Amino acid sequence: MKKNICLFIISALLAQQLLAQQQFIHTVTKENINCNYRCSVIDIPELNKNPNAILFANLVEGRGTNPDRHPIGAYYMYLNKWSIFNLDGSGMVEGAKYSVEYYTNPGKDQFVCSITERISQTGVYYIDREGLDDNPNAKVRIFPTSSPTMGALFNPFSVKAEYNKDYRKWYIANVNGQPLTVPQTSFNIAFDRGSVATNTNTTKDPNGNIQTPAPVIPTTTNANTNKDLNGNIQTPVTNNGAGGNCNCPKSLPPEGDAGGDLAGTYPSPWVVKLQGRVLSGKSPDIGQALRWNGTMWESARGFEPYAISFKQTSDQELNIPNMEKVVIIGLDSKSFILKQYSDIVFYTTMLANVPINSNSTIVTELVTVGFNVEIYNSFNQVVARASNSSVIGAGFQTMVAVGHASLPPGTYKTSVKLGKGQLPVKVYADIKISNANSENWQGGEMIIEVFPQNDYY
Repeated sequence: MKKNICLFIISALLAQQLLAQQQFIHTVTKENINCNYRCSVIDIPELNKNPNAILFANLVEGRGTNPDRHPIGAYYMYLNKWSIFNLDGSGMVEGAKYSVEYYTNPGKDQFVCSITERISQTGVYYIDREGLDDNPNAKVRIFPTSSPTMGALFNPFSVKAEYNKDYRKWYIANVNGQPLTVPQTSFNIAFDRGSVATNTNTTKDPNGNIQTPAPVIPTTTNANTNKDLNGNIQTPVTNNGAGGNCNCPKSLPPEGDAGGDLAGTYPSPWVVKLQGRVLSGKSPDIGQALRWNGTMWESARGFEPYAISFKQTSDQELNIPNMEKVVIIGLDSKSFILKQYSDIVFYTTMLANVPINSNSTIVTELVTVGFNVEIYNSFNQVVARASNSSVIGAGFQTMVAVGHASLPPGTYKTSVKLGKGQLPVKVYADIKISNANSENWQGGEMIIEVFPQNDYY
């Protein structure tokens, strides 16, 4: 019987270890550097082909190490392996060592938090998780990880997790105080829920000495039960309908002057502020919403959609020796500003053909060519992307690439480049075709439709 109990205990411990974290020291070597020198690949059988694993890493400093002091994150890369990634884009340093802790089968207290919703106006992101809400005693660890949907898209700074006692929630914030501005980024989070305090002085006197027997709390009775205010017995007993024997109202309203975001007196105060900010007394019109104008909350119409457009300014040709890539003048490196959190849809069109060769001969061959459109944020990170690949011949053909994204307020920049081809390909600005109809053909253009979100916070 004892042998069976021991076997059961050993099996239970092994099962717990499978769910628990494991640790090792990872050393950066020439052989495991990848991702254009920005990551160092981890080769652990339990982590390979396991995108659901949760990783945490810290730089090891001391004798025999080559310190690489950069903000780091975990990146599940194209080899179906995890890696340590320098968030600021710097190259990995050979000889750097990292202490790595990982969970191959995360439990409910280890999870990936993806910032897919809107970031608060203070630039922090509040975590919504059972076990963390209303729990200031939790011990929380946080580590950047690659987005399950966007890949190597990271917040470029070191982050921390702190508790807001007013909101009773934990939140993610940059250590340097900069706002979180990169949507779709993700973080590994593991937490210990902490312990619940108990009173160890039960049955003890004020000096901590055990009382024997334990003190008994005396009980009293009301001698005036079933009597009126003058002490006379009421027959029958008045009952207030809630099981009591008094004529008190079921609830008592506050009295006196109202405070905080309220003005006037109870029981009929009125709202004059929201979260300490003044509320305009102007009556709203139909269709208006409440909006902060920088001074007070006021009724106003929501933000209307609008469009931003850029035009290709000159004809360009993908030709020897520039067969790999051509930057489209007028569409590339164009900046635009979003003043509030917005959804955008961007359309990029290119008018292209295989031009007549130097012998004035029309080329009958076809060539596959494409172009890439990217949008960068102020940290020079790609936050949106679209591409097109088309078969082009001697006749004019329009290529179209469409993309969309949800972006926070900020300054953004475009990147539009014509891709690789086997034959010369020409793309045009607006041109006029010399035919019977003298047609005007629209050349390269990028239109960005902006749909501001009226309910951002």
